[in-house]
Amino acid sequence: RKFDKEKVKEKLLSNIEVAETINYGDEDSYQGTKEEYLSVSPTRIYFYKNLYLYVNNAFSLFEDDRNAESYKDTDFDFASRDEAKESILKELDSLGAGLGSDYFINMYSLDYETMKENEEVLDMDGEPDKSAYKSDWSSKDNCYYLCIRQSVNGIPVGYKYADADENINEYNAPIQLLYSSSGIEFINIDRMFDFFDKNEEVVLADMDKVSACIAKKYNDILNESKYSVNKLELHYVCVKESEGKYTVRPAWVATMSEIGGIQQFQMIIDAQTAKELIL
Repeated sequence: RKFDKEKVKEKLLSNIEVAETINYGDEDSYQGTKEEYLSVSPTRIYFYKNLYLYVNNAFSLFEDDRNAESYKDTDFDFASRDEAKESILKELDSLGAGLGSDYFINMYSLDYETMKENEEVLDMDGEPDKSAYKSDWSSKDNCYYLCIRQSVNGIPVGYKYADADENINEYNAPIQLLYSSSGIEFINIDRMFDFFDKNEEVVLADMDKVSACIAKKYNDILNESKYSVNKLELHYVCVKESEGKYTVRPAWVATMSEIGGIQQFQMIIDAQTAKELIL
């Protein structure tokens, strides 16, 4: 899907004083006078306001410092979770990023007390840099963080994020958004797709073949380690054929770890051929 850059700019910069504009290739970026930033290209939207810079120091979905579970499913005074979700879907529509009725959302309620507790900024020596901490956390900083994926027929869609990250996780969900009483505080959209159904019947391979594909890869590793599959999820995976053109394949996304270890890793298996899918 191609975004209308002028529409995005008009929507997200409507109440922001722009100090600097940079045009580079098909990407336009704008720096606001109060630390706001927008970068927009035909396939990507990246925008944040000042609050996000502090939230980013207090909330993490990454494995090495994840703290998302410390936040409760709270309804805030400015909007309940359901009301916020409804408003956000309308905001996405107005940006040309409408999801229709088929999507997956993971939503976190970020209350200011927990953010103040979790806030961490380290200096060059790995020591806490208190000068970079937010000095005045309050209830007006309460906000919702959403990780959103498109889906087709109820099956979530994944792809190689930014042509660099093959993993399919919350931290690289194609649409991520922070929403407060002031509206959108942060949005990152890396590619959206319009899907066309070829009406072809899909026959999935037997699960024993899928298991054998996983086992062969890890049995061939020359060490004494043993591995376990912690999660197996069916996705549609967009496989890039050429610029702007993708083929959608049903695939099993296996999340694994070494037994006794913490780090998790993924393997994507074509659900029709039972062969590893390399993105």
